Amino acid sequence: MTPNNQQVDAEFLMKIKTRLKKMKATANWVGGLLIALGALAIVSSLFITAFADTVDILAIKIVAFASTLFITLIGAFNLPSKANDTRNGWKHLNNAVIQFEASVIDAKTLIKAYEDSENMLGTIIFNFVDKGNPTTHNKSILAASGADTAQQQQ
Repeated sequence: MTPNNQQVDAEFLMKIKTRLKKMKATANWVGGLLIALGALAIVSSLFITAFADTVDILAIKIVAFASTLFITLIGAFNLPSKANDTRNGWKHLNNAVIQFEASVIDAKTLIKAYEDSENMLGTIIFNFVDKGNPTTHNKSILAASGADTAQQQQ
C-alpha cells in the first residue's frame, strides 16, 4: 500500500466493504423484483388471453387486476431505471475498492467513489399525475440514503 492508503484504517475500509455488500444485495433484490413482477404480469396477461372464455368472470377480473398492479408497480416506481442505477452504483464502488486494494488509487479517490456511488442510487421516484395538478409528475417518496422527509422533484 502507498502511504495515502495506509491512512485509511482497516475499520474504514470494512465499512465501505459492508456498504458494498448491501449495495449488491439491494441491486440483486431490485433486479429480482423487476423480473418477478414482469414475469407475473406476462403470465397474468397470457392467462386472461387464453382462458377468458372458459374461466369464471370473477377469476378473470382478479387476474386482470393483478396484471395491472404488477405493470403499474414497475412503471410507478421506475423499477428498470432503479435496478440499473443500483447495479451501476455497486459496480462503481466495487471497482474503486479493487483499485484501492491494488494501490492504484488513493484514499481520497476511494472516498469520492463512495460518494459518487451513493449519488447514483438517488431516490425512489413515484411517477404519477395528480389530477388536481397535471404539472406534477414525479415525487420522491424515499431517499435511498435514508432521509426521512419526502421531497418533490420538479
